[in-house]
Amino acid sequence: CPKTDYATHTTDDTWNDITGVDQAGSGSVWCCKITPTATSSKILMLWDISIQMKDDSNVYHGVRIVRDSTAIHQGAATHANTARATAEGMAGTAKGHSLSGTFLDSPSSTSELTYKIQTYHHNYAVSINQGGTTSNNDYDISQTSNITLLEVAG
Repeated sequence: CPKTDYATHTTDDTWNDITGVDQAGSGSVWCCKITPTATSSKILMLWDISIQMKDDSNVYHGVRIVRDSTAIHQGAATHANTARATAEGMAGTAKGHSLSGTFLDSPSSTSELTYKIQTYHHNYAVSINQGGTTSNNDYDISQTSNITLLEVAG
């Protein structure tokens, strides 16, 4: 499930769905759907996301994996920290990074399942698939993000 268009999140300190569509071109949230053939099947999720912070001081971001409406891959929230699957603090104007990972899920289901990535950030907006600056210079690079789901027989 590739994502080639841009998305920008401006709401701080909350989990945000990424705008987009599923692999059939439907919906308003970037996600990937799969229907396991057996309840013993596992779902292997491979993902990479191009993420960019829009400003330069005390900016932090993270992502988590969600199946249907349940967060299934994130770290524990400790002290005042927010639970995140992948987190990276960064500073510097318009810095883009690629975050990637794998996760093996055991959903015990033969119903259609929806997997998505949510973003979290503190201070300033975060953009998906936008490299460089927003000035449309020749050296700015458009990026892509991907979700791949594979059924693994159990």
